[in-house]
Amino acid sequence: MNQVTLHIGTTKTGSTSIQSFMAANRERLAEQGILYPRSLGEVPHNAIPVFLQGRQRQTQLQETHNIRTQADYEKFERRVQAALAEETAAHPDKHIVISSEHMHSRCTTPEHFARLKTLLAPALEGRRLRIVVYLRPQIDHAVALYSTMLRHGLEEDVDSFLARHMHPPKRGYFNFRKLLERWGREFGPEVLEVRAFAAAKGLPHGVVSDFAALLGLDPEAPGWEQPERENTSMGVWAAGVLQALNSGETGMELPPHADFQLRQWLRNEVPPGKVLPGLDTARAFQKSFAGGNKWVAAQYFKDRPGALKVDWTPFETPPPQPQQDVSPEALIRLAETMMYCGKPAPERWVRRWWRRLFGSEEEAQAASAPAPLPRPESSPSGSGSPG
Repeated sequence: MNQVTLHIGTTKTGSTSIQSFMAANRERLAEQGILYPRSLGEVPHNAIPVFLQGRQRQTQLQETHNIRTQADYEKFERRVQAALAEETAAHPDKHIVISSEHMHSRCTTPEHFARLKTLLAPALEGRRLRIVVYLRPQIDHAVALYSTMLRHGLEEDVDSFLARHMHPPKRGYFNFRKLLERWGREFGPEVLEVRAFAAAKGLPHGVVSDFAALLGLDPEAPGWEQPERENTSMGVWAAGVLQALNSGETGMELPPHADFQLRQWLRNEVPPGKVLPGLDTARAFQKSFAGGNKWVAAQYFKDRPGALKVDWTPFETPPPQPQQDVSPEALIRLAETMMYCGKPAPERWVRRWWRRLFGSEEEAQAASAPAPLPRPESSPSGSGSPG
């Protein structure tokens, strides 16, 4: 199939799962006529948002490409353009799939689109374009995004975060009408494939099942490597700890390595949850996009009128009070990480720490789990890889 499928997000709609599926199954996809280019990135195609920036900037994305000077950036530009042109030329009959959710928020100006068209020109030669974008109600999108932003240093609470995004310039991030009009103006509205995230989420493999079907694949066929479905949202307690760390409310400045380990522990060891705003704030936030959503539904969801409908039930229930829902084993792994660089602590130290936290070994084990007290030789590191 002579086609380019350009997946542009939006963020918090399963893009990481799609990219993980495509990367894990790259060889099998190639056998079925689909190219997921390596020249733009091994898993997410994050070379695209860097290319769109047009010059050297001090950003995390550019750091991952070792760009520290303008000369580095210009070298990156030439390398990526040449590599994509070479890779696509070597597979003239392949259906090319490109995925970066950062295009949703970082491809916004005529200059950005001009650069994107320049980069994609070799891939688009002789191929028709399809642009795939997943949408979910703005309040659900924003609540999911809040956890991510906390991990990147956000200091404000969720209600303040939403209030700030109800007004320019921040509200543009969630303005789906403007997003679709912008991409339709640049490439033609007929190439847009707008999908409802809520419908895709209910499939056996979530949004991966929906995206694979768009590519003409049977996602339920045996042999596909499916990424694990992860819940990366934080509960009230973990979010409160992280917000306090970001804002300096703790009055405690940790050494960089300890700060990193503590944040990893919050991510990997604390059970996931959800931080919800007050009902009035949530309704006001969603209402601010009502006009644009009505246009989106009329244009793209005629057969799915509830695609952007909000389930208000969770918001109507009073949010849970902050509480620590962490296993004793997880707390010991944190202490080992902070004090013993992740190596198992001496057994006498573990027992002393256990008693200090829980009063006695017997009380702790009775209250937490039937599992035995973790032994030093089996106690894992608290610095596990990010999910």
